[in-house]
Amino acid sequence: MKGLFRVVTPKDIPVPPDKVPGDRRDAGYNIGDLLNMPSLMGIWNQNPHHTDELLYRMYLVGSFFKNSILNKYCAQRDNDEEIVPNIPRIRESVMEYVEENKSKLKDALDMVQHETTLCVHVRNGDLETETEYIELIKKLSKSYETVILLSGIHRDIHLKKSNEKIDNFVQTMNNILCLNSNIYLCLEEPDDHLALMMNASNLLLHKGGFSCLGSIVCHGNVFITSLFEYSTHLLWQTMVGSKFTELSFSS
Repeated sequence: MKGLFRVVTPKDIPVPPDKVPGDRRDAGYNIGDLLNMPSLMGIWNQNPHHTDELLYRMYLVGSFFKNSILNKYCAQRDNDEEIVPNIPRIRESVMEYVEENKSKLKDALDMVQHETTLCVHVRNGDLETETEYIELIKKLSKSYETVILLSGIHRDIHLKKSNEKIDNFVQTMNNILCLNSNIYLCLEEPDDHLALMMNASNLLLHKGGFSCLGSIVCHGNVFITSLFEYSTHLLWQTMVGSKFTELSFSS
């Protein structure tokens, strides 16, 4: 593990992997889309994976990133007609990844499993992070000994260019990190973040597909806000149905 950051600079941001050969979208390891999280909000369908192009990308990217969670998910599929996402298969794939990477993740897993630690997913880079969400992190940081931000930037440049994403990410993360001395940023690969989400004693979810994956795999206390729109949709309620506590932005 690279460790935890109290201040982040552009040089600290992991360079996204090279383009996956044959990936016409050139979006890299955007695992939330690759595992069809938008379908759980009724935005995409499940036939078995919204479009043939996305099903093709899932296998292509999964085969490129050996031993990844996506690679394990693809290997476990029963047949090409199985709808995506298969919720139990996602959980099994993350569990397998955690088991194989216990040594690398040991210190981080020990930390997030502590009841006084809060993990927080922050969607940023390609999108702005809401002021009210940042203020909520500040408020919650007073109730926990340690707050660990799980955030990063993926290769997909269709919403915002790479340099713009990095600038936005660095500024936003530093704005959050300075709110309290017990807030740290964990800069790791998406699979490592999912492993930490699964084992987190306390997890605050933000929005988007990666937060949705967190709601699927987390064994601990899950907190959401109104920004986590998945919780209002029948497909998520039926297929995931995680127990959660909704927090208000009001003081």
